[in-house]
Amino acid sequence: MVEQPISSNGPAGFAHRILDRLTAMKLRVGSVRLRLRLGAIAPAEIEDHLDHIEQEIDAAAALAQDMQAEGSNSR
Repeated sequence: MVEQPISSNGPAGFAHRILDRLTAMKLRVGSVRLRLRLGAIAPAEIEDHLDHIEQEIDAAAALAQDMQAEGSNSR
């Protein structure tokens, strides 16, 4: 079976980009949790991880807004 490349445009591309962002956030949260349990993370490092997670959230929101704008323009 040959996988078809995902178009960067349209609903499938949008879903793929959103899933990439969500996966990155989930992995970062898991890493922070593990390091917290092990007592191996400093507060400044936690802040850094939280900043990155916020950036991913902002990027996902921007993707959604772009997709919404494309839908509004195509009408």
